[in-house]
Amino acid sequence: MSNSQVECFLLGAGASKQAGIPTSIEMTSAVIGVVESQGDQSAEAAAALYYALGGLMFGRGQRGLRPEDVDIEALMEALDLLSSREESELAPFVSAWNEPKARRESFVGRALSLAARSAVLGSRNMSPTFFDEDQFFDEVVKAAGGPILHYDLARRKVLAVLRNIVWATDPDRFLYLGPLIRIAAEQNAAIATLNYDNGIELAARAGGISVSDGFAIGTSAGLPDFSDGQLRLIKLHGSIDWTYSGVEQRTQFEEAEILKVENPMEHKSTHWPYEYEPALLLGGRNKLTARGPFLDLLSAFRSALEGSKRLTILGYSFRDEHVNHIIGSGSTQRRTSESAL
Repeated sequence: MSNSQVECFLLGAGASKQAGIPTSIEMTSAVIGVVESQGDQSAEAAAALYYALGGLMFGRGQRGLRPEDVDIEALMEALDLLSSREESELAPFVSAWNEPKARRESFVGRALSLAARSAVLGSRNMSPTFFDEDQFFDEVVKAAGGPILHYDLARRKVLAVLRNIVWATDPDRFLYLGPLIRIAAEQNAAIATLNYDNGIELAARAGGISVSDGFAIGTSAGLPDFSDGQLRLIKLHGSIDWTYSGVEQRTQFEEAEILKVENPMEHKSTHWPYEYEPALLLGGRNKLTARGPFLDLLSAFRSALEGSKRLTILGYSFRDEHVNHIIGSGSTQRRTSESAL
């Protein structure tokens, strides 16, 4: 293996398309399909998903775009914003964000809530101290057929079902990536990817090539550590087999730790309330989050690009501004470099 790094690779969603991994738009339909297949078990999450998806489709139609082309990142960003809407500076100005609170504050809603409260307290001889009016009103609305939209539950459900879609076990699906992996290994090059699947790892293992994504199975770590002598795989947006360890940060200067699991389909979370939650970056606003190793992974990509003479890009649509900035700044600083798409 040579000491000089000649080439650097960047893979987007299109690079996994041949293996049957959905693109970002296709993944939205795939996620909805998995949630629907779970029936009553995911009914509450499905209601919130439909609400968010309907709003996004309406917005696209207003802008003259195909309503059906809602990608998974836009859906996750909407769920993120809706689940934390009460913390937004705009919350006091958007009455719809206070649903079902807005209905509860309405005249009819307040009258219904107070009447129901009196009836329940009278029939159950309960003390008002122990009566949760908000919770009871939600139950009344739910019983009457109204939606109680659990956006955070829907967001976590989407993350959980992604493992059904992107986790692979058959290396034959990714053998077409073998030549790229061999070239990278021979040149001591890095492969950066925006994908969450484990296709590169499977194909490399099938070809007898050892890969390091910066984390070791069964070990929690705050920062990536790429092992010497192994092919560097920089997973810029996380990996389906990474989850947050659940270890509390003792100070604001500590890193949120990543736990790499052997098989996310079998891993049972000991701290997440809703199934398995992979450590992924989904949505536009949180791509530069300080939580987790993602800024360090971005820095590792920048370093790999600066140490190479050529960048080869496969299946990337150039929609991530922070990645585009690094590509552009690297090309400007190294005028002799080449890019192959």
